[in-house]
Amino acid sequence: RRRRAALRLQSGARVYLVRRRIRWLHACARRIQQKVRYRLFLSAMRTRTAAALAIQRTVHGCRAHKRLEKRLLNLRKMPGLFRGYRMRTYLEPQWDHAATEIQRVFRGLCGREEPIHEMITSIKLQAWWRGLRALLRYRGQLRARRTLCGLIYRYRFKRRRRAEAKLKAALKRAVGQYMPHF
Repeated sequence: RRRRAALRLQSGARVYLVRRRIRWLHACARRIQQKVRYRLFLSAMRTRTAAALAIQRTVHGCRAHKRLEKRLLNLRKMPGLFRGYRMRTYLEPQWDHAATEIQRVFRGLCGREEPIHEMITSIKLQAWWRGLRALLRYRGQLRARRTLCGLIYRYRFKRRRRAEAKLKAALKRAVGQYMPHF
């Protein structure tokens, strides 16, 4: 008996230690996965930002180069003070606005990718959750039906048994001797 009790205690302790170790390993794996996901997210954001800035630089440079080539003759004919004023007040804001528009559009396209994936995931989770709730509701209805049917059958069975007992008692009174069970 003591040996069996000791073996039971040892097996229980081993199970507890193994389960604790498994929980610890799962927690470690979860932490590592979170760190990796965060690193991947940061690198993706850096890549997207760098791409948007590269596009902005390229477009900004191309537009500035083309417009400067077209207006080079006019700019040479103007006085220097007016040339700088015109560049600062008219041309640079337009170019900045155009480059910012391109960057905004590109960032919007990149920013919509992740919410779409999140939306698809949330739709799947909602569908799974609704299915689980429907399954549990259906199981509850089945259980209620079984219970109700069991109560009905039991009531009918008891009613039959009472009728048989009454009949048996009436026959005993009438005949006055032992009657066999039905």
